[in-house]
Amino acid sequence: MQKGKLFSFLFRGYFGSYGFLSFVFGVFSLCGVMPANLNGTSYYGITGFFITILFAPLFALIFAATSWIFIAPGLIVYDFFADVFQNLRRSS
Repeated sequence: MQKGKLFSFLFRGYFGSYGFLSFVFGVFSLCGVMPANLNGTSYYGITGFFITILFAPLFALIFAATSWIFIAPGLIVYDFFADVFQNLRRSS
């Protein structure tokens, strides 16, 4: 897997899960069941709905970038050793 595709894959995965959860929590805020908290202030209604919806891509970006930072070096090492072992297998 290429590193650019890896980031896209991670972002889509995190956005799919956090997007769904933020939509559910946004509906809860819209109905007045649970507030959306921003800087210690509770928001209900349409404001709370938009706050939860707008934070989903932000969280997805943060978690995808953090995961990519730790996974990409391992992918580079794996690619290197996969090439080394393929060359050893071909030579023998």
